Amino acid sequence: LKMEKKYQKKWVPFQNGEWLRLFTDGGQSEPDSDNGLATCGYVIRAGPFLEHNPAKITDLDGTLIYQGRAFLGIGNTYSNNDGEFAGLFVGLKKCWELGANKVHHMTDSTLVVNVESGKSTAQRFNTLGYHRKLKTLKKIIKETGGGVVHQHVYRERNEQADAQGHIAENTQTPIMPLAFTNKTGWTTQELWACSGKYATQPFSQEVEKTMTNQDRTQI
Repeated sequence: LKMEKKYQKKWVPFQNGEWLRLFTDGGQSEPDSDNGLATCGYVIRAGPFLEHNPAKITDLDGTLIYQGRAFLGIGNTYSNNDGEFAGLFVGLKKCWELGANKVHHMTDSTLVVNVESGKSTAQRFNTLGYHRKLKTLKKIIKETGGGVVHQHVYRERNEQADAQGHIAENTQTPIMPLAFTNKTGWTTQELWACSGKYATQPFSQEVEKTMTNQDRTQI
């Protein structure tokens, strides 16, 4: 009980309904193989949430706002970590396009959490490219008064994002744009140029009501 109160006190900012929860996942079906399929998936949920203890949060809590996935490619050019970082990138970009600038991100990848929280550095070149793109995106989010918090969750609490990745693996669609998977970072201008139709609108229930089923499930 003492530990739970500690967590609830630490995470009280997420209880006010302004923060969206972003669950991301990614992987490579056959690591170090020429036949492996690299994919990613994400799920975005809005409050009110029933659970605020980080040890108990799941990807079924709250209202589903958006779910998406992407197929990165085939072969050992892509690693499991590429999929994990790609999931965060496309998921966070979608949050931003929806007008949400306060994002509580959760993933079962400790590497992603540590790198994006500044606790370690991106080692692989491809991974570094994603990190640079994310750095630009998070800078824009911060400049609009928002923020992104990264947190590790266990795999069983991240099953919906994982399911999206499996759909991308089975269908090999939608194919992730080459601009997303290149090995360099993005300038702020390039990132703005890739914004979606909701990018200039702050997130609200009214925006959510205008979204079609097709809007809710795509890259």
